[in-house]
Amino acid sequence: MGIHAGVAVATAILAYAVYYGIVVSPALDGIRGTIVGVVVKRLAGVILLGFVPAGIAVTALPFPLAELGLTPLIPPRTWLWVGGASVVIVIGCLLTAHKPENYDVYPEMRTPRWGFGAVAANSISSALYMFAYEFLFRGFVLFACLAAMTPALAITVNVVLYVLAHVPKGRREALGSIPLGVVVCLASIDTGAIWAAFLIHSIMSQLNDYLAVRANPGMRFAFGTSAP
Repeated sequence: MGIHAGVAVATAILAYAVYYGIVVSPALDGIRGTIVGVVVKRLAGVILLGFVPAGIAVTALPFPLAELGLTPLIPPRTWLWVGGASVVIVIGCLLTAHKPENYDVYPEMRTPRWGFGAVAANSISSALYMFAYEFLFRGFVLFACLAAMTPALAITVNVVLYVLAHVPKGRREALGSIPLGVVVCLASIDTGAIWAAFLIHSIMSQLNDYLAVRANPGMRFAFGTSAP
């Protein structure tokens, strides 16, 4: 593994370990699952998984951010990947969202009433977090590895790290992250950018959240009222 790929992988492992330490910290026990608690957790992810790797990329690696997938424009082929993946995502979410094992966990915000405030807080914080998350995995790590190894090996390294990040969420999510990880890696390599991965992951996450709200007997949408 090249030195730059090694730096990227080591940074990803360390940044995610620190982030996970924050996620499981007893300090969040009093607000875990609340709107404030989830937003705080996601903003910590934005800093540790997004800004920290970006800072290291700019100062310690010989790659401009555009070469790490953070292109200023969205490549046209992005929409082919997003369109194709969305069909599978919609079908998958419709098949699983109504199951208790899904809506007992998602959405992370366990507020019973989902008004405009709750939806806005969830959607915006989730999008920011997903952007940082995809920059870390499918930008910083993937493209640094591609500069030092074959695409197959770079994808393997990426997916292994991605699976390890999902292990604390259980066997189901860890296994599910394998095909998703491969697809978003291929999309990123094909387009030279993280945009497809970001959009695919965001669509899946938010669609699952709101279908889970609809399916959960303890939650309901309440637009026009404030959510507690």
